Amino acid sequence: YNLITGENDGLGLASRFEVLDIGVDPWNAGELSRRLKDAGIEVVDVAQTIARLSEPSQKLEALVASGGLDHGHNPIFSWNARNATARRDANENVAPDKKPARRARIDGISALVNALHRMIHHEAAEEPEEWVTFIGGEGEA
Repeated sequence: YNLITGENDGLGLASRFEVLDIGVDPWNAGELSRRLKDAGIEVVDVAQTIARLSEPSQKLEALVASGGLDHGHNPIFSWNARNATARRDANENVAPDKKPARRARIDGISALVNALHRMIHHEAAEEPEEWVTFIGGEGEA
């Protein structure tokens, strides 16, 4: 929350970037959504269903296949990517899923798919690289 709004230091991402809205998984996100809305940021629920996530997940697959995804060697995102797999249904819908592992986390992948969902909604003319920015330290891929 503070990273987005800059509540503590005024250096939030919302003041440095044109944030049109933020897509959130509505599950247990009531407090976060309320605080973001109170800060003047539009919040859009992105239900984590395969039907809702399929188009942005396909966009992510295309970015990865084309080499168009650069996460700046962020070690946490790299770890999330190693833990992720694609879940597909009978209708060829796709969504991110965790590989069976005790401590697998895919939060970064899920957040990226939510961001791509919102980007697609806004039908941006720019390429995704110009719309999605990763924030974090450098590390090994």
